[in-house]
Amino acid sequence: MHYIVVQLKNMLKYRNLILCLFMLCLSSCVILDTPGFHSGYKKLNASDKQQIHFVTETKDFCNIQNDKKIYAVTADLFLDCIKDKDITLVYFWSAHCGSEVCILLSAAQAYCDQRNYNLYVVSEYYDLPATLLQNKTRNPILSVNHLYYKTDYCPKYTRRFRKAIAGAAAISKDELRFSRFYFFKGSKFIKAKQKLTD
Repeated sequence: MHYIVVQLKNMLKYRNLILCLFMLCLSSCVILDTPGFHSGYKKLNASDKQQIHFVTETKDFCNIQNDKKIYAVTADLFLDCIKDKDITLVYFWSAHCGSEVCILLSAAQAYCDQRNYNLYVVSEYYDLPATLLQNKTRNPILSVNHLYYKTDYCPKYTRRFRKAIAGAAAISKDELRFSRFYFFKGSKFIKAKQKLTD
């Protein structure tokens, strides 16, 4: 009997640890289904998927005004599109970002209008209600063509896209990962910034 009492006391010592591990396992299931973990494309219904145009040529999106569709592009197609533009700002936008570095699309467009910059917003994942609510930019909203990059995992395809558009520029892993604003002159990468106001 004494042995059983000792074992129970030992188990009680680790109760909080066991409880924390159990809660962590439960919460990881929720994290996997959070917007931004995956592209969200698989969750779209057939009608919503009609709003996404997978681009095969730059003429498909490069010189059109915002028609409220989302254009899924590759890095090569995007760079080809901006090669004849003066200054282009690329804003990597997440519909549910609550950080101070995330700004409204209308604020990004106003910033670019004041400086005569060309703005392209790249939505990191599909959330059509949130996108439609803010879709007031001059150029159509873009997304990364996750099918081309052969992954539905948002951090992976956005990292590949960001790295490809930055090219051989000396950019740190942190800049690549955390900067939301990329500046280009023509198709040449100039710099990346975490905040637009820096």
